[in-house]
Amino acid sequence: MIRAIIVEDELPSQKALINYLEEFCPDVEIEATATNVKQGISVISKCHPELIFLDITLPDGLGFDILKKLNYNDYFVICLTAYEEFAMESYKYQIFDYLMKPIEVDELVNAVNNVQKKINKIKYYNNLDEVIKYNGYQMNYLNKLLVSTGQKIRIIDFDEIIYCMADKYCTLFFLIKNGKIISSKNLKQFEIKLTYNFFMRVHHSYIVNLKYVIGLTKDNTIEMKEQHNIPLGEKYRKLFLERLK
Repeated sequence: MIRAIIVEDELPSQKALINYLEEFCPDVEIEATATNVKQGISVISKCHPELIFLDITLPDGLGFDILKKLNYNDYFVICLTAYEEFAMESYKYQIFDYLMKPIEVDELVNAVNNVQKKINKIKYYNNLDEVIKYNGYQMNYLNKLLVSTGQKIRIIDFDEIIYCMADKYCTLFFLIKNGKIISSKNLKQFEIKLTYNFFMRVHHSYIVNLKYVIGLTKDNTIEMKEQHNIPLGEKYRKLFLERLK
Protein backbone atom coordinates (compact mmCIF):
# COMPACT_ATOMS: atom_id res chain seq x y z
CA MET A 1 0.00 0.00 0.00
CA ILE A 2 1.05 3.58 -0.71
CA ARG A 3 0.30 5.80 2.29
CA ALA A 4 -1.07 9.09 0.98
CA ILE A 5 -2.48 12.45 2.03
CA ILE A 6 -4.69 14.76 -0.02
CA VAL A 7 -4.40 18.53 0.37
CA GLU A 8 -7.34 19.99 -1.58
CA ASP A 9 -9.64 22.83 -0.52
CA GLU A 10 -12.47 22.17 -2.97
CA LEU A 11 -14.48 19.40 -1.31
CA PRO A 12 -16.14 18.14 -4.55
CA SER A 13 -12.67 17.80 -6.13
CA GLN A 14 -11.35 16.13 -2.99
CA LYS A 15 -14.22 13.62 -2.97
CA ALA A 16 -13.83 12.94 -6.71
CA LEU A 17 -10.13 12.22 -6.24
CA ILE A 18 -10.84 9.87 -3.33
CA ASN A 19 -13.45 8.02 -5.43
CA TYR A 20 -11.02 7.69 -8.36
CA LEU A 21 -8.32 6.34 -6.09
CA GLU A 22 -10.63 3.85 -4.40
CA GLU A 23 -11.87 2.54 -7.76
CA PHE A 24 -8.78 2.69 -9.96
CA CYS A 25 -5.82 2.80 -7.54
CA PRO A 26 -6.74 0.39 -4.71
CA ASP A 27 -3.13 0.25 -3.49
CA VAL A 28 -3.35 3.89 -2.35
CA GLU A 29 -4.42 4.32 1.28
CA ILE A 30 -5.62 7.84 2.13
CA GLU A 31 -4.46 8.49 5.71
CA ALA A 32 -5.74 12.07 6.03
CA THR A 33 -6.99 15.09 4.13
CA ALA A 34 -6.43 18.83 4.52
CA THR A 35 -7.99 21.91 3.00
CA ASN A 36 -5.36 24.60 3.55
CA VAL A 37 -1.65 25.22 4.06
CA LYS A 38 -1.75 25.12 7.86
CA GLN A 39 -3.67 21.83 8.00
CA GLY A 40 -1.46 20.38 5.27
CA ILE A 41 1.75 21.04 7.22
CA SER A 42 0.17 19.57 10.36
CA VAL A 43 -1.13 16.30 8.87
CA ILE A 44 1.99 15.67 6.76
CA SER A 45 4.25 16.24 9.77
CA LYS A 46 2.10 13.88 11.84
CA CYS A 47 1.51 11.08 9.31
CA HIS A 48 4.77 11.11 7.30
CA PRO A 49 3.08 9.80 4.13
CA GLU A 50 4.86 8.38 1.11
CA LEU A 51 2.71 10.32 -1.36
CA ILE A 52 1.06 13.75 -1.26
CA PHE A 53 -1.68 14.84 -3.66
CA LEU A 54 -1.24 18.60 -3.47
CA ASP A 55 -3.57 21.29 -4.78
CA ILE A 56 -1.52 24.38 -5.59
CA THR A 57 -4.05 27.14 -4.91
CA LEU A 58 -5.31 27.02 -1.31
CA PRO A 59 -7.29 29.55 0.78
CA ASP A 60 -4.28 30.63 2.89
CA GLY A 61 -1.53 30.38 0.29
CA LEU A 62 -0.01 28.00 -2.25
CA GLY A 63 0.69 24.31 -1.94
CA PHE A 64 4.33 25.23 -2.49
CA ASP A 65 4.21 26.99 0.91
CA ILE A 66 3.74 23.56 2.49
CA LEU A 67 6.77 22.19 0.69
CA LYS A 68 8.87 25.15 1.82
CA LYS A 69 8.16 24.22 5.45
CA LEU A 70 8.90 20.52 5.01
CA ASN A 71 11.79 18.52 3.58
CA TYR A 72 10.04 17.80 0.29
CA ASN A 73 12.74 15.29 -0.71
CA ASP A 74 11.13 12.89 1.79
CA TYR A 75 7.87 12.63 -0.16
CA PHE A 76 6.50 11.88 -3.58
CA VAL A 77 4.33 14.86 -4.58
CA ILE A 78 1.70 14.89 -7.31
CA CYS A 79 0.46 18.44 -7.92
CA LEU A 80 -3.16 19.09 -8.85
CA THR A 81 -4.11 22.39 -10.45
CA ALA A 82 -6.24 24.13 -13.05
CA TYR A 83 -3.47 26.65 -13.79
CA GLU A 84 -0.67 25.78 -16.22
CA GLU A 85 1.47 28.75 -15.12
CA PHE A 86 2.51 26.89 -11.94
CA ALA A 87 4.16 24.08 -13.90
CA MET A 88 7.56 25.78 -14.12
CA GLU A 89 7.65 26.66 -10.42
CA SER A 90 6.83 23.06 -9.51
CA TYR A 91 10.25 21.96 -10.83
CA LYS A 92 11.92 23.86 -7.96
CA TYR A 93 10.34 21.41 -5.53
CA GLN A 94 11.16 18.24 -7.48
CA ILE A 95 7.47 17.48 -8.03
CA PHE A 96 7.04 13.87 -9.15
CA ASP A 97 4.06 14.59 -11.43
CA TYR A 98 1.79 17.48 -12.36
CA LEU A 99 -1.86 16.80 -13.20
CA MET A 100 -4.23 19.35 -14.67
CA LYS A 101 -7.80 19.65 -13.41
CA PRO A 102 -10.24 18.18 -14.15
CA ILE A 103 -8.24 15.05 -13.41
CA GLU A 104 -8.16 12.41 -16.15
CA VAL A 105 -8.38 8.90 -14.72
CA ASP A 106 -5.74 7.43 -17.03
CA GLU A 107 -3.27 10.21 -16.13
CA LEU A 108 -3.93 9.67 -12.42
CA VAL A 109 -3.44 5.91 -12.71
CA ASN A 110 -0.23 6.37 -14.68
CA ALA A 111 1.16 8.81 -12.10
CA VAL A 112 0.33 6.50 -9.19
CA ASN A 113 1.83 3.50 -11.00
CA ASN A 114 5.05 5.43 -11.54
CA VAL A 115 5.17 6.32 -7.84
CA GLN A 116 4.65 2.64 -6.96
CA LYS A 117 7.52 1.60 -9.25
CA LYS A 118 9.81 4.13 -7.62
CA ILE A 119 8.80 3.04 -4.10
CA ASN A 120 9.39 -0.60 -5.03
CA LYS A 121 12.84 0.31 -6.33
CA ILE A 122 13.69 2.19 -3.14
CA LYS A 123 12.48 -0.75 -1.02
CA TYR A 124 14.62 -3.12 -3.07
CA TYR A 125 17.73 -1.09 -2.36
CA ASN A 126 16.77 -0.66 1.27
CA ASN A 127 16.49 -4.43 1.59
CA LEU A 128 19.86 -4.74 -0.09
CA ASP A 129 21.23 -2.32 2.49
CA GLU A 130 19.80 -4.48 5.30
CA VAL A 131 21.70 -7.45 3.95
CA ILE A 132 24.95 -5.50 4.11
CA LYS A 133 24.04 -3.54 7.25
CA TYR A 134 26.66 -5.13 9.47
CA ASN A 135 29.32 -4.55 6.85
CA GLY A 136 28.06 -1.00 6.54
CA TYR A 137 28.70 -0.32 10.22
CA GLN A 138 32.14 -1.86 9.88
CA MET A 139 32.84 0.42 6.93
CA ASN A 140 31.74 3.43 8.94
CA TYR A 141 34.47 2.69 11.49
CA LEU A 142 36.93 2.56 8.61
CA ASN A 143 35.75 5.96 7.34
CA LYS A 144 34.11 4.39 4.32
CA LEU A 145 30.56 4.55 2.95
CA LEU A 146 28.64 1.84 1.10
CA VAL A 147 26.61 3.30 -1.77
CA SER A 148 24.14 1.38 -3.94
CA THR A 149 24.48 2.42 -7.60
CA GLY A 150 22.37 0.45 -10.03
CA GLN A 151 23.18 -3.19 -9.48
CA LYS A 152 26.51 -2.49 -7.77
CA ILE A 153 27.72 -1.49 -4.32
CA ARG A 154 30.44 1.16 -4.32
CA ILE A 155 32.78 1.61 -1.36
CA ILE A 156 33.77 5.27 -0.99
CA ASP A 157 36.25 6.84 1.40
CA PHE A 158 34.68 9.74 3.28
CA ASP A 159 37.65 11.86 2.24
CA GLU A 160 36.75 11.29 -1.42
CA ILE A 161 33.41 13.08 -1.01
CA ILE A 162 33.35 16.85 -1.57
CA TYR A 163 29.56 17.11 -1.18
CA CYS A 164 26.28 15.30 -1.79
CA MET A 165 23.25 16.74 -3.56
CA ALA A 166 19.63 15.62 -3.64
CA ASP A 167 18.52 14.90 -7.19
CA LYS A 168 14.80 14.28 -7.04
CA TYR A 169 14.61 11.00 -5.10
CA CYS A 170 18.25 10.07 -5.63
CA THR A 171 21.58 11.41 -4.33
CA LEU A 172 24.55 12.65 -6.34
CA PHE A 173 28.01 12.26 -4.79
CA PHE A 174 30.65 14.66 -6.08
CA LEU A 175 34.08 13.11 -5.56
CA ILE A 176 37.62 14.42 -5.46
CA LYS A 177 39.12 11.92 -7.92
CA ASN A 178 36.32 10.18 -9.75
CA GLY A 179 33.84 12.85 -10.79
CA LYS A 180 30.41 11.91 -9.52
CA ILE A 181 28.24 8.88 -8.86
CA ILE A 182 24.51 8.55 -8.30
CA SER A 183 22.72 6.52 -5.64
CA SER A 184 19.09 5.41 -5.76
CA LYS A 185 18.67 6.40 -2.09
CA ASN A 186 17.58 9.87 -1.04
CA LEU A 187 19.83 12.33 0.76
CA LYS A 188 18.22 11.88 4.17
CA GLN A 189 19.21 8.21 4.25
CA PHE A 190 22.89 9.17 4.08
CA GLU A 191 22.69 12.12 6.48
CA ILE A 192 23.09 10.21 9.77
CA LYS A 193 26.10 8.19 8.61
CA LEU A 194 27.81 11.23 7.15
CA THR A 195 27.20 13.75 9.91
CA TYR A 196 28.94 11.52 12.46
CA ASN A 197 32.08 12.50 10.57
CA PHE A 198 33.13 15.83 9.04
CA PHE A 199 29.94 16.40 7.09
CA MET A 200 27.08 18.81 7.62
CA ARG A 201 23.74 19.53 6.01
CA VAL A 202 23.87 23.15 4.84
CA HIS A 203 20.74 23.27 2.70
CA HIS A 204 17.69 21.05 2.21
CA SER A 205 19.39 19.65 -0.90
CA TYR A 206 23.08 19.61 0.11
CA ILE A 207 25.47 17.95 2.59
CA VAL A 208 29.08 19.15 2.45
CA ASN A 209 32.40 17.78 3.64
CA LEU A 210 33.64 20.53 5.97
CA LYS A 211 37.24 19.55 5.20
CA TYR A 212 36.83 20.94 1.70
CA VAL A 213 35.20 24.26 2.57
CA ILE A 214 37.47 27.14 1.56
CA GLY A 215 35.21 30.17 1.99
CA LEU A 216 31.78 31.75 2.44
CA THR A 217 30.61 34.72 0.36
CA LYS A 218 28.40 37.57 1.54
CA ASP A 219 25.48 36.14 -0.40
CA ASN A 220 25.67 32.85 1.58
CA THR A 221 27.45 30.78 -1.05
CA ILE A 222 29.85 28.15 0.30
CA GLU A 223 33.03 27.90 -1.74
CA MET A 224 34.42 24.37 -1.95
CA LYS A 225 37.56 22.82 -3.40
CA GLU A 226 37.61 22.15 -7.14
CA GLN A 227 35.52 25.28 -7.77
CA HIS A 228 32.24 23.93 -6.43
CA ASN A 229 29.78 26.50 -5.03
CA ILE A 230 26.99 25.42 -2.66
CA PRO A 231 24.05 27.53 -1.40
CA LEU A 232 23.90 27.93 2.40
CA GLY A 233 20.35 27.79 3.75
CA GLU A 234 19.59 30.56 6.23
CA LYS A 235 18.47 28.15 8.97
CA TYR A 236 21.81 26.32 8.73
CA ARG A 237 24.03 29.41 8.76
CA LYS A 238 24.59 29.75 12.53
CA LEU A 239 25.46 26.09 13.07
CA PHE A 240 27.64 26.07 9.95
CA LEU A 241 29.76 28.95 11.27
CA GLU A 242 30.03 27.25 14.66
CA ARG A 243 31.16 23.98 13.06
CA LEU A 244 33.83 25.77 11.07
CA LYS A 245 35.26 27.21 14.29
